[in-house]
Amino acid sequence: MEETVDDLLTQMADADQAVSNLGLALSESIYVCRTNIVEGNAYKQDDPRRPFDHREAPPILIWRYLVNEKGVDPASIAVYTSALRFDKDYPPPSES
Repeated sequence: MEETVDDLLTQMADADQAVSNLGLALSESIYVCRTNIVEGNAYKQDDPRRPFDHREAPPILIWRYLVNEKGVDPASIAVYTSALRFDKDYPPPSES
């Protein structure tokens, strides 16, 4: 996952520069199709009753990687899903 996200970030930076050179702006996004599974095991469900830092669903792993490892501002990340589950006792971080 990290290698794929790093490649996407590099390609997005290159695209931003090319578009900026033309005096335009570019919207960016990363799409994840599976939500409530454990990364690497589509037969196992991610448990929403675990703390956010222990969750294993791909959208959460990618969000944590972008924020914690790549320094992306959490306010600049939009995650749209109708199915990603959270438990009231284990909500996502307030900045997510």
